[in-house]
Amino acid sequence: MQSLFIILFWGTLSWALPGSREIHPLVPDVEFRALFLATAWNIDWPSSSSASPATQQQELIDYLDLMQEANFNALHFHVRPASDALYASNVDPWSRFLTGTQGTAPNPLWDPLSFCITEAHSRGIEVHAWLNPYRANTAASFDGLHSSHIANVLRQYAYIYDSYVYMDPASLQVEDWLIEVIEDIIARYDVDGIHYDDYFYPYPVAGVDFPDDATYEDYLQGGGTLARDDWRRANVDRMVERTYMTIKNEKPGCVFSISPFGIYRPGHPEGMAPPIVGMDPYSEMYADAKLWLQMGWVDAMAPQIYWAIDPPAQSYPVIVDWWLDNNPLGRLVYPCNGVYKMSDFNDWPVSEIVNQVDLTRDEGRRGKECLGNNFYSAKSFRDNTKGLYDVFQADVYPTPAVTPPLGWIEAATPIQMDAVQVDGDIITWTSSGDAMFWRLYCLQDDTWRLCQIIPGRERSVEVTKGIYTVVAVDASRREGDKVLVTVE
Repeated sequence: MQSLFIILFWGTLSWALPGSREIHPLVPDVEFRALFLATAWNIDWPSSSSASPATQQQELIDYLDLMQEANFNALHFHVRPASDALYASNVDPWSRFLTGTQGTAPNPLWDPLSFCITEAHSRGIEVHAWLNPYRANTAASFDGLHSSHIANVLRQYAYIYDSYVYMDPASLQVEDWLIEVIEDIIARYDVDGIHYDDYFYPYPVAGVDFPDDATYEDYLQGGGTLARDDWRRANVDRMVERTYMTIKNEKPGCVFSISPFGIYRPGHPEGMAPPIVGMDPYSEMYADAKLWLQMGWVDAMAPQIYWAIDPPAQSYPVIVDWWLDNNPLGRLVYPCNGVYKMSDFNDWPVSEIVNQVDLTRDEGRRGKECLGNNFYSAKSFRDNTKGLYDVFQADVYPTPAVTPPLGWIEAATPIQMDAVQVDGDIITWTSSGDAMFWRLYCLQDDTWRLCQIIPGRERSVEVTKGIYTVVAVDASRREGDKVLVTVE
């Protein structure tokens, strides 16, 4: 192939060649497309805590391969399901879901989070470390917990409630431990995000109160005046704000996201109006997710809207719209979709999930920062339940997409691209530093299309004849100057 190249530098985000036209395709090229990879009870991965490291690694690669082939771009990797660790933590003990016994390292030794990041980034996929902040055991017992586990070290703040062990959110020692976990992860791992799910104070059991009498009495004796419910919410609010500030102080481009229970204050003036009904996590789990969004303590809110489109009592689009209308700072909103309901008693068809994605993509909703979806959980795609994976690969995500930028985060120093060259069918370049990723766009039918997401450490890409641009992406997901390359 005889090649030549022309290099131009353009500004960011909005660009087009003379004579080309910008089209808003049905399939967006800026869209968060994430899977939840659950490790508690070995729901998704690993298939067994007794599987060999080699088998567990291959299973992880298989997930990442299917994500790449279907153009997913983010993975929520469940690394702290019960105050334990599916990585080489400096704070929490190894998880029994990885090795069968809490505190026992894998043999031969390997680090699943480090391995996942390396493999995912090589495929253009972000990795968000998913943690449960307060859950300490997935059984109503202290049996089997390692001596270094938080529920043993801080036993006075560890309570059996319902079928689990929970740490007391009121304890600053518990909170400090969690923040140390966060600091350890973002200091030692190239994670792209930190994610909390819906477990704050536990889901309530009728007639059984959370046993925090002692810490509430300590609060009152220290001069506190809040009513108990308000005090509980304040404990969680403090932790959420502190998590956000810790992340932004250490690694501003690391996304902090939360996936709370999807309904908020049904029937209350400040919440969701009738006919929406259901549990109120504000008063029953002490989770004021509306406040977190309005205060800007999250980069992305991912409400778990695990309900169908049509039933009025919990209508998917109605709930999505409520969250968008209560997003004054323009944070990202990525609904969570319950693909697991295709294989439980709900027996959803694939069309329910496809239609939910289509509703999320409505231009009016996208204009309110509704820019993607999270799917729980990954095994529904692995198993191709009712042909789900085939439909996504062929029709829902047929082309790549980039994750949306964090417009409120100060942009990093632009990465300068130099010495761009074409040698045969290879474009190469040098740069002033590593990008988060490089993006390759190609001109197709007078429209720019995203062709490939290239790992940040790479400096070359193989192409065919055509017109391309290569652009660096910084940690806030902003694009830098674009370099135009013509290959003939």
